[in-house]
Amino acid sequence: MPRVWKHMFITGTTIGAIVGALLAVTSHSKVQEMAQAVSPPEVEVAQVTQQDVPLSSEWIGTLEGMSMR
Repeated sequence: MPRVWKHMFITGTTIGAIVGALLAVTSHSKVQEMAQAVSPPEVEVAQVTQQDVPLSSEWIGTLEGMSMR
């Protein structure tokens, strides 16, 4: 590999690593800020009671067969 290409490769890799590290640090802090800013959702809680429930099903049907001609 010629010296110029080797120098460009090393420089590009270094710049890429620095940019990647900066993006990782800034995105991590933004996620923490968003997690702190969002309050927990309000939920409704109901007591469970055991009881008999009638089971029924409704189905759509036809008495005529389908013909694929």
